[in-house]
Amino acid sequence: MPRPAARPITIVQGNDYLHSVTLTSDGTTAVNITGRTYTAQVRDSTGTLILTLTCTVPTGTDGIVTISATDTLTAALTVGEYTWALQEVSGTQTNDILEGRCTVKAKQVY
Repeated sequence: MPRPAARPITIVQGNDYLHSVTLTSDGTTAVNITGRTYTAQVRDSTGTLILTLTCTVPTGTDGIVTISATDTLTAALTVGEYTWALQEVSGTQTNDILEGRCTVKAKQVY
């Protein structure tokens, strides 16, 4: 299995989080992901799960996975640096396909 691609994300406390990823075979050609399932998690430095992100596939043929969390969930996060991963689940096998740093920032009050 190839190493997961690196992609950092930033979540702002108390804001809805939405991020879309297009899975491609060569950097430009979308992969048909119809029937595939995805999960995403944020973990602290000890590996403890701090947030499970919602993953949806709007239309499998376009290769897009939408990753989200509600403002209520992000409000409960502590500002800091974490890691995250997007996993593809196929039967009993789970493989990380994206991973990276997850920065949680405080919401700015104006």
